[in-house]
Amino acid sequence: MSGRALCFLAGVVAAGALAGADLIEITRSNGEIVVGDLVDEHADRYVVLRTLIERTSRVTYQVTIPKSDVTAITRPDDEYTKRAAAAGDAGQGMLAKWCFDRAMIARADEHALRAVAVDPRNADGRAVMAALGYVEADGVWLKADDWMAKRGLVRFLGRVMTPAQRLGLGKVYAQRDADQAEATAKQAPVSAADGAIARAQGRVAALARERSDQQQRAKGVQAVLPRLTEASQKLSAAEDVLRKADEDYRKALQRPAPRPGEKAPVPSTAELDRARDGQKRAQREHEQAQVAVRDAERAAAAARARLPVIDQEEAAAKAEIDRQLTVRAAAQQAQQAAKATAVQSEQTARTAIYDIPEPADLPEQLKRPPRP
Repeated sequence: MSGRALCFLAGVVAAGALAGADLIEITRSNGEIVVGDLVDEHADRYVVLRTLIERTSRVTYQVTIPKSDVTAITRPDDEYTKRAAAAGDAGQGMLAKWCFDRAMIARADEHALRAVAVDPRNADGRAVMAALGYVEADGVWLKADDWMAKRGLVRFLGRVMTPAQRLGLGKVYAQRDADQAEATAKQAPVSAADGAIARAQGRVAALARERSDQQQRAKGVQAVLPRLTEASQKLSAAEDVLRKADEDYRKALQRPAPRPGEKAPVPSTAELDRARDGQKRAQREHEQAQVAVRDAERAAAAARARLPVIDQEEAAAKAEIDRQLTVRAAAQQAQQAAKATAVQSEQTARTAIYDIPEPADLPEQLKRPPRP
């Protein structure tokens, strides 16, 4: 058996046709042997509970096996009775290994103890004892926890040490965690400065766009002046037309009276009415152009007043960028220092455990590999 011997432990009451057996051994068509407790039996499959054991570690899980993949089913308890009767003193080690492989932990413990009692060098017995968490000290096999308790020792991260050494290591790891937390916290000021810089840069860009808009508004009067000039010209022309039409109408009214028997002509007002309508339209257009000019003048005045303020706000935003860049540089320097400290603390924590000397009489089973 290897130093990392594994086994499977039954843990629940079986059901179905094999309900009378606490433990079953299923041989699959590929030769794999599955040992565990039968949880349930269906028409087409078995459900078996297996527990993986290594020293003091234990993981339980279920496995489903199709009946079509099963070549044989046996009851380890029945086989054990036969093997135990034939084992004798010389066969205790082999019997212990057989029990261990089939999750008969109590029986494996019993037969391994008998095997090393009969022959302290029995390889199978020693392997099972080690797999069950025993250590050998001065020819006596004890559970590792019992051996350490007698000497006032504890186990931490796989190494045996004194409680004081464990406390010291705990402080080293606590310091490592604190340094890592500090390094993480130092990122916040850097991120805050980055956000402030981005906002200030966005403000500078927005002010540049607003400046361009305000500069266009400041020149807006020039854009509407031609409209006012054109409207004035149209109004003047319409007024000329109206005057002429009015003169023509008045002249028509002043014609001499007709001779007896002649019909008096009636002056027409159509031309005069058209001239008046034209003058009214021209007047409205002129008034609208005047309003447009006044609006443009007000907008231009507001734009001219706003432009110096934009300059001030832009200068303040750029100053804020410079200030935040200084803040960020300091925060980044502090972060880098904290990261360096955290890296050093991590290295110290990784190596500190190897700096603790193992007890001189530490059993071989409790020793761990040297510093990598």
